[in-house]
Amino acid sequence: MVVDVPADAPVRVDGLALTAALAEVEDVHVVVLWPAARSRADLPAVVEGARASVAPEVAVAALAPVTDAVKRVEGDRVVETVDRSALRRVVAPLVLHPVTARRALAAADGGVVSPLDGLGSGGRVLPLPG
Repeated sequence: MVVDVPADAPVRVDGLALTAALAEVEDVHVVVLWPAARSRADLPAVVEGARASVAPEVAVAALAPVTDAVKRVEGDRVVETVDRSALRRVVAPLVLHPVTARRALAAADGGVVSPLDGLGSGGRVLPLPG
């Protein structure tokens, strides 16, 4: 099952759209959040490359370097500029288990859902192969 998401946005999805998409298909093996502006020509390869790794506590996603300044703040004072060299942000495409998507929906109060919230404590995000 594929849900289109804005290409330049953080990986978030409309909760109603995700609920409707999950309800349409009974036997969903993976949920794919796909950048709406990106061609789907490589969608089968992305899904095939990620399918073996996806589990309720494991998602597979494109990972991009963090380029914005990250500051640790206490009160109204900047106390540290965080080293970004090991930080990554999750961007679409994102491939996850339907259990993860349903957990994220259950944790959300409606509206916009962050599917990675369904991973829970100790969950993992692996980089897309290739």
